[in-house]
Amino acid sequence: MLVLIDEVEGRRIAETIYGLPVRGILGTLTKAKENGLVPAVRPLLEMLIQSGYHLASSLVEQVCRLCGEAPSR
Repeated sequence: MLVLIDEVEGRRIAETIYGLPVRGILGTLTKAKENGLVPAVRPLLEMLIQSGYHLASSLVEQVCRLCGEAPSR
């Protein structure tokens, strides 16, 4: 079983109290890229940001680098 959640307190409870493995949106997108399910994560991250999802630009760059994508210009 895997819990998909980004909310900090919910992640903490799932992991520490229930001992459940947790993955958030960034981990899910990274796995999807690794498995060939998405061609690139940067456009998806940009769509999330445009929709109001808060991600630090340094974190976006770190995830893109991890996925083998070129740095932003």
